[in-house]
Amino acid sequence: MTPVRMNPFERLWTEVAPDVLAATKRVGASGWYVLGKEVEAFETAFAQFCRAPFAVGVASGLDAIEVGLRALGITPDQPVLTTPLTAFPTTLAILRAGGVPVFVDVDEHGILDLDACDTLLQGRADIRYCVPVHLYGQCVDLRRLRELKEKFGLRIVEDAAQAHGASFEGEAVGSVGDATAYSFYPTKNLGALGDAGALTCQSESTVARAQSLRNYGQSARYVHDELGLNSRLDELHAAILLEAPLALAIANEQVSLPVHPLLTDDEVSRVIDRCRAWEALHG
Repeated sequence: MTPVRMNPFERLWTEVAPDVLAATKRVGASGWYVLGKEVEAFETAFAQFCRAPFAVGVASGLDAIEVGLRALGITPDQPVLTTPLTAFPTTLAILRAGGVPVFVDVDEHGILDLDACDTLLQGRADIRYCVPVHLYGQCVDLRRLRELKEKFGLRIVEDAAQAHGASFEGEAVGSVGDATAYSFYPTKNLGALGDAGALTCQSESTVARAQSLRNYGQSARYVHDELGLNSRLDELHAAILLEAPLALAIANEQVSLPVHPLLTDDEVSRVIDRCRAWEALHG
C-alpha cells in the first residue's frame, strides 16, 4: 500500500508555482520588501474576506494572539479564560502578553464549554479577557459567546487559526471578538510558504495599537512609545497570499473536487458526506 502524506506540499507546489513565482518577481522588482503595498493590499482583501473592518498582517498566528491581547490593554498577571484543548501557541501567546491562562473544560464537541465559562465568571470578577478557540473547523457558538461578552464585559481575542472563512449560523468567525487571530502556517487552509499571520480588528484604536506593536512599538518613525515586537508580515508572503484565493476556495468551498490523486470519486463523495453530516450535527 502506498502511504498517503497528510500534506503533499510538493504536489500543491506544482499547482501554485506560476502564481507564486509571479508574485515573487513582482515583489523583487518593486524594491520594497517590508510593510509596503503588497501588505496593504492583502490586509484590505483579507479584512473583506473575513467581513471585518480592519486587518493587520503579522509574523505568525502566535504573534497575532499576543498582539491582539496587548492591543486590547491586557496588563501583567491578568487572568485569561481559554481552553486546554488547543495548540500550545494559544497558551504561549497569553503568557507572552503577560496574562495568566485560566483553563475551562470543553464540551462534547471539543469546543470551549461556554456554560461552564458562565458559571466560573459569576464568581471571578477578575477575569475580563477570553481567548476562545475555533477548532477542527468547528466554531464556538457565537450567539452564546456574545451573551457572555455583554454579561461580563469581556474583551475577546478569537483564535481562528484553523477557521479562515468559517461561520456559525451565517455569522462570520471574528464578529464577536474585539480582535481575531489567524495563522497562515503552511498546513492551514490559507497557507503561506512559511510562517505568517494576521489579526482582524473591530475598531480603529485596536488596529492602530496592533500596527504599532508589530513594528517595535513605533507610533511614528523612530518614535517608540512602548516595547513592541518585530512581527511584520513581509511583502513576499503578502503577495503570495494574495495569489492564493483558489487554494482557499478549494479548501473551504469546492470540497467536491477530487483534490487527491489516490482517492476515487466515490471515496471523495463519502468524505464530503461525512463532513456535511458533522456540520449538520454540530453547527
